[in-house]
Amino acid sequence: MNADPLPPERLQLSARELADYLSSGLDHPVSVVITHNRISLIRLRQKPEGGSELRAHACLLQAPPETLRALKRFLISHRRADWRAVCAFLQTTPRESRPVPAATLRSAGNFHDLQAILDDVNTSFFPGPCPCRITWGRSAGRPRGRTRRHIAYGSYHRDPGLIRIHPLLDDTRVPRDFVAFIVFHERLHASLGAETRGSRQWHHTARFRSMERQYPEYDRHQKLAQTLFRSLDKPEPKRKWSDVLRLF
Repeated sequence: MNADPLPPERLQLSARELADYLSSGLDHPVSVVITHNRISLIRLRQKPEGGSELRAHACLLQAPPETLRALKRFLISHRRADWRAVCAFLQTTPRESRPVPAATLRSAGNFHDLQAILDDVNTSFFPGPCPCRITWGRSAGRPRGRTRRHIAYGSYHRDPGLIRIHPLLDDTRVPRDFVAFIVFHERLHASLGAETRGSRQWHHTARFRSMERQYPEYDRHQKLAQTLFRSLDKPEPKRKWSDVLRLF
C-alpha cells in the first residue's frame, strides 16, 4: 500500500477514508468521528480498548493534503508544531452555520423581555444594525445534592448570531438593569469577535475587558453576578398571609 496516497491538490474525503489514511503505518487503529461542533473543533483521545479516537469538525474532511500529513505526523511523533498546524487550519476555515428556526426563539419571559432589553442596549452602546438575535435558554434544572458554584448567565454563538440568556434570570428577584448588563456583555462579544493566538481563540481580551468596564455601575453588577446565583438556586419563598394583607 502507498504510504502517502494523498494527491497534491485539495480533496474531499469521507470519514472512513480519513480513518484509513491515519491508521496506515501505525501500530494501532485510528477511528474518526465527524461532528459539527463549532466550539470544540478537534480532540484526540486514547480508547480504553486500544487505539485512538479523533473527533473533528466536518471541515477537516476538506483539508489540504499538507494539513492531513501534519495530523498523521503528530500521531506518529506527537510534535506540537504539527498539531498547531492542524488547529490553525480548522480555526481559519469557514464552518457551515445551522440556522436557528425563529419558532424556537423565546425572548418574552414571565418578568423580563429580552428583545426590549437588547434594543435598549443597542441604542445606548452599539450604533448601527444589530447582528444577532436573542432568546431565553433552556432550563437545566437545579443540581441535586450539591451547591451550584456558578451560573453561565449568558452565551453568544457567532455562527447562528444568537445570544442565549439563562432562564434563571427571568425572576422577580433579578433587576432589569442586571439582565441588561449580561445582554451588554454578550452583545460586546458579537461586536468584537475573538482573537486568535496560536491554536487558541481568546474572547475576553484586554480590549474586551476595558470596554466592559465602561458600562454604568460595572462594579455593582460584577458583585451581583458573584452572589445572585445563590439566591436563584433556591425557590422564591412563599408569602405569608400576613405579608399579603399588608399590600392592601
